[in-house]
Amino acid sequence: MWAFDAPLIVALAVGGIPLLLGLARHMIAGEFGADLLAGASILTAILMGEYLVGAIVVLMQAGSSSRIRACWSGWIATGR
Repeated sequence: MWAFDAPLIVALAVGGIPLLLGLARHMIAGEFGADLLAGASILTAILMGEYLVGAIVVLMQAGSSSRIRACWSGWIATGR
């Protein structure tokens, strides 16, 4: 089983840890949003051994974050 889970665990470590650290910073700053639910889903998936689910949530969260950043950078560059 370990051989099949190894790529998923790597994906969770590489992608999930930075996302969870960013969410922790937002929580400390008192900023709560839907991203907090994604973080809870990632942690729950890891604790339950559902690494595929956790990797999918990390992928969705990373895609969402990059789209939001691209939207804001375009908005700031154009002044709209």
